[in-house]
Amino acid sequence: MAKQASEQKAKKGNGFFARAGRWIKSIFIELKKVTWPKMNTVVKQLLVVLGVTVAFLILLIGVDSLLGLVFDWFTGVL
Repeated sequence: MAKQASEQKAKKGNGFFARAGRWIKSIFIELKKVTWPKMNTVVKQLLVVLGVTVAFLILLIGVDSLLGLVFDWFTGVL
């Protein structure tokens, strides 16, 4: 009788919601181990990313304009 009760508990412990609960709990345990960066580091890295993005944007706009002028010259629009 005790063996059947423990087997039923084991089956309930391996159910979908029990596994999902353990999985979510393990996520929060792992997040507590993360070393998060300081705010000034995040801001500096953000500014670098934005600067590089703007630089490539300007470069691509310049190349696109130049190629557009060359295309217009070849097609006789200018």
